[in-house]
Amino acid sequence: MKSSSAHQIEPILIVSEDPEMRELIRLMVNSEDHLSKEVNSNQEALDLLENETYSLMILDLITSRVNWKEVAARAKKLQPELPIIVIGHQTRDDRTAISLKTDDIFDFLIKPFNAVEFIDSMTRALKETLKRIN
Repeated sequence: MKSSSAHQIEPILIVSEDPEMRELIRLMVNSEDHLSKEVNSNQEALDLLENETYSLMILDLITSRVNWKEVAARAKKLQPELPIIVIGHQTRDDRTAISLKTDDIFDFLIKPFNAVEFIDSMTRALKETLKRIN
């Protein structure tokens, strides 16, 4: 069900240094009729969050010049209601992925993930965003 024009959802911010990952995420986001904005650095994402509103931020852990937990915390200070989905590789310690999920993070997807898993997470995050604006 598409949202009404009175409650148009803001674009989804995609943050990844990997152009192929950005394209993959963009294609999945667009397949669900959502707009997106892509950036290739954490700092660029934070700069955008100072002046633009987003419905969701997708943060690829390959983007490593700044600690991702710090980026998530700073993003939440700029936009407290912003859901953040983090995407990263599974570590040897399976508990690590669970421990990475903090109050600042809506979901953590382990690479490789499939489109259904990604779209489910994105849909749940956007439903939370819609609840807040309705």
